[in-house]
Amino acid sequence: MAVRFIGNKQKLLSLITNKIIEKTGLHTGTFVDLFTGTTSVAMAFKKLGFNVISNDKLESSFNFSKAGLLINKEPQFHKLLNEVEIPFNSLFEQPYDLVLDYLNSLPEKQEFFYKEYSPQGSAEHLEEPRKYFTDYNAKKIDAIRTEINYWFENAFINDNERALLLSSLMFAVNKVANISGTYGAYLKNWYPRALDPLKLCRYPLFYSNKRYEVYNEDANNLVKKLAHSEIVYIDPPYTKRQYNAYYHILETLAYGDNPELLGKTGQRAREAEEVSAYCYKKKAPDALLDLITNIKADHVFLSYSTDGHISHQQIMDILSTRGTPEYWAVDFKRFKSNNPKEKNGSDLKELLYYVKVI
Repeated sequence: MAVRFIGNKQKLLSLITNKIIEKTGLHTGTFVDLFTGTTSVAMAFKKLGFNVISNDKLESSFNFSKAGLLINKEPQFHKLLNEVEIPFNSLFEQPYDLVLDYLNSLPEKQEFFYKEYSPQGSAEHLEEPRKYFTDYNAKKIDAIRTEINYWFENAFINDNERALLLSSLMFAVNKVANISGTYGAYLKNWYPRALDPLKLCRYPLFYSNKRYEVYNEDANNLVKKLAHSEIVYIDPPYTKRQYNAYYHILETLAYGDNPELLGKTGQRAREAEEVSAYCYKKKAPDALLDLITNIKADHVFLSYSTDGHISHQQIMDILSTRGTPEYWAVDFKRFKSNNPKEKNGSDLKELLYYVKVI
């Protein structure tokens, strides 16, 4: 199970984990993932037996981190099952499965997602209706997220349980979204998978007794506060795409709000502090230098792309301020965006950089 996400390292996970273990020789210690995204790398090091610290400014990524890293035993939903009459189904033995089955069975509601992101609902106030979700799926999203919000507001579920249920919802939403890659725009015609009915499934959990911390901060500020660690992994934004714009629907699910929407595609308004310096060609090199300068670690790894704003030579120069850098390059297919003016193909490389800090 994976979320379609710019820079998702699922396909490069073996290279990243193998190189990190090979170069450091470590099988324990603290691993810091400063731009965790969908948490695929952070979760890989959790499974390898490391203490893990993850961070991301996106609220949706913060939810994935809380669900994946902070839940370390089978969720029981004790308070919820005492407060809400959730029928027992012999097919489901665990409370988590019972709760998902209950949410999947909720009657549809015509609320925010139906009114803003489905064709029938948005046609009531837009000249060109939005087609992110079928009418049915938008109403199912409304029913499920309204129920999760109600449970949390009434303390029937705690913060980690909410994160887990929202992560299940975001994964389910991603499967049926009528998009080509990001939520920056919807498709004019229905993609076949978008016609499937939305269904919540278990978020993949892995239980461990190591130490885990999750943050929702600017990475450049966070590194100044973190203690020394063995390994820091960096996977910053590469291009002009602002992640909070391209994943605005996941952000709305994570926040649980009903924001005022802007433009044809119905994006959330963004504050100045929500805009990443790594998405600007003039600002990105200085931002990376500041980050590298303030990291306290034995080993630093950086994922980047030849598609990015910072040149290979600039990265090598920046990493050289902390030691002697190495790198490995892999041919990689360009992320397919919704912008027809952007090239799609395989003419780029993903790079993994390494420096042993001296």
